[in-house]
Order: sequence, then C-alpha cells, then structure tokens
Amino acid sequence: MKYSIRDLFLVMALAAVVTAWWIDRSRLASENSELLAKLASSHPLPGSKEAMAAFLRVVKKGSISEVKAAANLCFVPGNSAAPYLSLLAKADRTCAPDNPRFPRGVQYEFWCQSYDPKKYNKTSYVCVIATGDPLKIVEAELIIISGPEDAAP
Repeated sequence: MKYSIRDLFLVMALAAVVTAWWIDRSRLASENSELLAKLASSHPLPGSKEAMAAFLRVVKKGSISEVKAAANLCFVPGNSAAPYLSLLAKADRTCAPDNPRFPRGVQYEFWCQSYDPKKYNKTSYVCVIATGDPLKIVEAELIIISGPEDAAP
C-alpha cells in the first residue's frame, strides 16, 4: 500500500487537532480545580467554624444584607446546637422564645451595630431559636426594630 503526501498531511492535521484538544481540556481542568479551591477558601461551608467566625465579625460591623447572609450561612436549621455552643455563649441575650410555636426552646439574640443611632432610630438583632432535647437549631432570623420616629402614625 502506498501513502501519498496528502495522506501524511491528513494524519498530521488529525494528530494536531487531537493534541490541541487534549492540551485545552487539561488547561481547563486545572483552571477549574484552582477556581474551586479559591471558592472553597473564600466561602465557608454552612455551619462550619469559619462561618461562625465570619458571623461574629459581620454581626457587629456589617450591613444588614451581610448580617442576614452570614446568619443564614452560619446557622443551619436542623443541625445540633452542640457545635454552636461556644458561639451561642457569646449571645447578647438568652431567654425563652417569644414565639408560642417553641414552648420549650431557647432564644439567643445577637445585637447588631449596623445602623448609626445618630442617623437612624432603628436597631436590629439576629434571633436564633433552638429547641428539643438535645437542642437543635430551628431558625435564625434578622429582626429590625423601628423606633418611635420611624413608626407609622
């Protein structure tokens, strides 16, 4: 069987396309793994110690949207309250829940400093409710309280 130059060029072109495709896929795979590692390091997993540390940082100095996002990431409903004990010990107030849905629960309040009291007559806090035996996180909610100047007539 004889091979012509045309056959040789066809084989070379096919080999070049396959090699280019393999190099591109290898580059994309390494780029994706780098991005996933960067994303994992910048965004903590829900309920992790990093999420709890981020919540404590944001609750005192962050904006309302940052506090809400940090609370949702930190407190995972249905999780045991045991991993949160060191965080819950730092709550500004602990009491029985105001909500009658949780008669045997515990309410933890983390007061926020996100509003400038000179500019706004508002305050806000993150309310975390745990109930059951052993305690489980039921909900975490951002509550904004308006003062008399902001209240509707």
